Amino acid sequence: MSTHEPAIEVDGLVVRRGRATVLDGLGFSVGSGDVVGLLGPSGCGKSTLLRSLVGTQLVHGGSVRVLGEPAGSRQLRRRVSYMTQSLSIYDDLTVRQNLEYFRKILGGPAQDTQRVLEMTDLAGSAQELTENLSGGQRSRVSLAVALLGAPEVLILDEPTVGLDPVLRADLWAIFKGRAADGATLLIASHEVSGSISIYTVQDSGKLTFTGRYQAEPFAFDKGVAEISAYDKISKQLFTVNGNTGSLDVLNLADVTKPAFVKSIPLSTYGKGANSVAVHNGIVAVAVEASVKTDPGKVAFLNTDGTERA
Repeated sequence: MSTHEPAIEVDGLVVRRGRATVLDGLGFSVGSGDVVGLLGPSGCGKSTLLRSLVGTQLVHGGSVRVLGEPAGSRQLRRRVSYMTQSLSIYDDLTVRQNLEYFRKILGGPAQDTQRVLEMTDLAGSAQELTENLSGGQRSRVSLAVALLGAPEVLILDEPTVGLDPVLRADLWAIFKGRAADGATLLIASHEVSGSISIYTVQDSGKLTFTGRYQAEPFAFDKGVAEISAYDKISKQLFTVNGNTGSLDVLNLADVTKPAFVKSIPLSTYGKGANSVAVHNGIVAVAVEASVKTDPGKVAFLNTDGTERA
């Protein structure tokens, strides 16, 4: 699927949990320097796949190779970085102490700690105990750990969850910068930004790649595009356009040729949307209030964009 030399190669991957088959003969490749967003509902197997890529998941069939080596090989320990969904940091250490601890394990240069502090906007909180930080700040500490050193492959499980839109935009810029330097990124997330390859997944108990496309040509090239709602019935992707605050709709009936359907203005509900979810044909959009001190609201729409009665 990639036009670049593969950094990740998966062939016939099978993972079972009890009697359930979570990954069923999965095969794909990711090229060097690619940024790949992995989208799908909770429980569909995204985290299982990521664990398989770093060698911490028991697999029942197939092969997984990263940078030409079997996943989890000793040779990959400093070449592959993994941010887990559950934060892997120490609450009783300060932010700087956490980073210094992991930097020394990796054998990175002393200046690396300050570099990732600034990169993740944590320099002002460096002396704070991690347990005293907000959820979003704690997520940033975990991400900062993943950015230590010069990993050739970054595997990130929900790296932007709990972060405000501005910081999410900054972090996506960091991800693309790492890709521009030649790193490969595979990111499980409900939000993506700009031009990135995206694989959509199904919630049938198996993880199935149904295609990939570039988000940027479809009205997302001027701001933060947060993709978080795919309706498998209508095969439409509902996207908050970070530039306009409107809700953009893509038709993915043919995932190799996604079609822009419409942009739904949300100004009647408030200043603009910041997240979206869809279930059973109902689209729920969280809308920011026009007056900052006022509470926002949730607008409920049909999949065709009309307001529900």
